Amino acid sequence: MEIFLESFDINKLIDEVEATIHPLAAKKSNKLIISCPPDSGLMEADETRVRQMLHNLLSNACKFTENGTVTLKVTRATHEGIDWITFDIIDTGIGIPQDSLKNLFLEFSQVDNSSTRKFGGTGLGLAISRRFCLMMGGDIIVESVDGKGSIFTIEMPVKVVPKATLRRRASDRS
Repeated sequence: MEIFLESFDINKLIDEVEATIHPLAAKKSNKLIISCPPDSGLMEADETRVRQMLHNLLSNACKFTENGTVTLKVTRATHEGIDWITFDIIDTGIGIPQDSLKNLFLEFSQVDNSSTRKFGGTGLGLAISRRFCLMMGGDIIVESVDGKGSIFTIEMPVKVVPKATLRRRASDRS
């Protein structure tokens, strides 16, 4: 897999993602909330891959949430002299059991067979999304409470460096 770096407007990308995801949220009677500062600025990364990661995580959130809330929260901050962008995908869905979290990003891995039958999927979306994120110097982390919902966090540098040698930062979550 390769990445193609280009400069793009974060707010425009988020508007496009929202337009694509809104029907998926409505299909399960979910409220879609987008929290993105109007001055989020530009990002230099693979726009197609970033869009793909956001679409995958948001569509998963919509798929596993019914009559709930799916939120995309975008924040930009500087850590150790590097500008970072964080995309939090927060849902009030079914959550993920703690013992299933360790295998969540493995290819063809799914929480359990009953979920696969009920919700469908191949178990590739999260693995591919995390690989894209790692290729751009970032990572995806997850927090979840079974029966309460999940938070998937994409953290990546605002300016991706080819053959990224950036040290990934540990999440500031507590």
